Amino acid sequence: MKIVAMEGIQTKDTEKYAVILTNQLKAKGYKVETTTFDRNNALQNDICHHTYFKQPLKDIASIQFLIAADIQNKQAQLEEWESNGVDYVVINRYTLWQEAYAAVNGFDTHFVNVLQKYIRQPDYEVLLDVPSTQLQTYQDESHRKALEDMKAYYLRESKSINNATWKEGNVKIIDVSEDEAKIEEEIFQFVVHDE
Repeated sequence: MKIVAMEGIQTKDTEKYAVILTNQLKAKGYKVETTTFDRNNALQNDICHHTYFKQPLKDIASIQFLIAADIQNKQAQLEEWESNGVDYVVINRYTLWQEAYAAVNGFDTHFVNVLQKYIRQPDYEVLLDVPSTQLQTYQDESHRKALEDMKAYYLRESKSINNATWKEGNVKIIDVSEDEAKIEEEIFQFVVHDE
């Protein structure tokens, strides 16, 4: 079973291309499952924003523990899917997203790596890059700065993944301002090139 992580600073892009890739793989006869580890998923959103606390949870260390716990909790699901003959799992944001989120919030990414020590790493990482000119359209300067910092982290880390289990050449950076059909084909070919 191969894990494909869709990474990027805009959830709308990672969600969109995760769904498209899933449908493409299924259309070719592959058995595919999907999941998400985005901070905005239901469990983390409830905990971080409203259900269990009267005030939003803003402590970055607590948020990082929650994200890591959610990812670790779903490792058993990955194992079950693999034992059931699933060919691909497409994940909307995964380990690199957690690192980037921590980095832009001033949290030690080496600690995040410790939290991720026993988490299965992706076989393919697709980084959906938003051009800097597109980021300039954001009105909120602090939000724009956070996105620019996250983009810089993604680009830096995708070029020098320091995980010992990482396979060289299994990171693909894609400019989301390109033609959608071209992006879809590029992602699909990148993921199935070993088949």
